[in-house]
Amino acid sequence: MPAVFYWLPGIAMGWLMGGFQMARGQHYFSHTLVSMLLAWGISSLIMALFMKEDIVFMIYSPRLEGE
Repeated sequence: MPAVFYWLPGIAMGWLMGGFQMARGQHYFSHTLVSMLLAWGISSLIMALFMKEDIVFMIYSPRLEGE
Protein backbone atom coordinates (compact mmCIF):
# COMPACT_ATOMS: atom_id res chain seq x y z
CA MET A 1 0.00 0.00 0.00
CA PRO A 2 1.40 3.46 -0.87
CA ALA A 3 2.75 5.52 2.01
CA VAL A 4 0.28 8.32 1.28
CA PHE A 5 -2.50 6.19 2.81
CA TYR A 6 -0.65 6.33 6.13
CA TRP A 7 0.44 9.96 6.41
CA LEU A 8 -2.35 11.79 4.56
CA PRO A 9 -5.07 11.12 7.20
CA GLY A 10 -2.75 12.41 9.94
CA ILE A 11 -1.84 15.55 8.01
CA ALA A 12 -5.50 16.19 7.15
CA MET A 13 -6.66 15.69 10.74
CA GLY A 14 -3.91 17.97 12.08
CA TRP A 15 -4.84 20.75 9.67
CA LEU A 16 -8.54 20.26 10.43
CA MET A 17 -7.93 20.65 14.16
CA GLY A 18 -5.54 23.56 13.57
CA GLY A 19 -8.15 25.25 11.35
CA PHE A 20 -10.77 24.79 14.06
CA GLN A 21 -8.50 26.40 16.65
CA MET A 22 -7.75 29.29 14.27
CA ALA A 23 -11.50 29.78 13.69
CA ARG A 24 -12.00 29.95 17.48
CA GLY A 25 -9.20 32.52 17.71
CA GLN A 26 -7.03 30.29 19.91
CA HIS A 27 -4.12 29.83 17.46
CA TYR A 28 -2.42 31.69 14.67
CA PHE A 29 -1.57 30.10 11.32
CA SER A 30 2.11 30.21 12.24
CA HIS A 31 1.45 28.12 15.38
CA THR A 32 -0.27 25.44 13.31
CA LEU A 33 2.51 25.46 10.71
CA VAL A 34 5.34 25.31 13.27
CA SER A 35 3.60 22.51 15.17
CA MET A 36 3.29 20.51 11.96
CA LEU A 37 6.93 21.06 11.06
CA LEU A 38 8.11 20.10 14.56
CA ALA A 39 6.04 16.91 14.55
CA TRP A 40 7.28 16.02 11.06
CA GLY A 41 10.91 16.73 12.00
CA ILE A 42 10.78 14.74 15.23
CA SER A 43 9.07 11.82 13.47
CA SER A 44 11.69 11.90 10.71
CA LEU A 45 14.52 11.96 13.25
CA ILE A 46 13.09 9.00 15.17
CA MET A 47 12.61 7.08 11.94
CA ALA A 48 16.17 7.86 10.86
CA LEU A 49 17.56 6.65 14.19
CA PHE A 50 15.65 3.39 14.40
CA MET A 51 15.23 2.38 10.76
CA LYS A 52 18.60 3.16 9.16
CA GLU A 53 18.83 0.05 6.97
CA ASP A 54 15.17 0.22 5.95
CA ILE A 55 15.46 3.87 4.88
CA VAL A 56 18.46 3.14 2.66
CA PHE A 57 16.58 0.22 1.13
CA MET A 58 13.46 2.36 0.53
CA ILE A 59 15.45 5.14 -1.12
CA TYR A 60 17.73 3.11 -3.37
CA SER A 61 15.69 0.01 -4.22
CA PRO A 62 13.87 -0.05 -7.56
CA ARG A 63 10.10 -0.30 -7.42
CA LEU A 64 8.72 -3.59 -8.65
CA GLU A 65 5.77 -3.73 -11.03
CA GLY A 66 2.59 -4.41 -9.08
CA GLU A 67 3.58 -2.53 -5.92
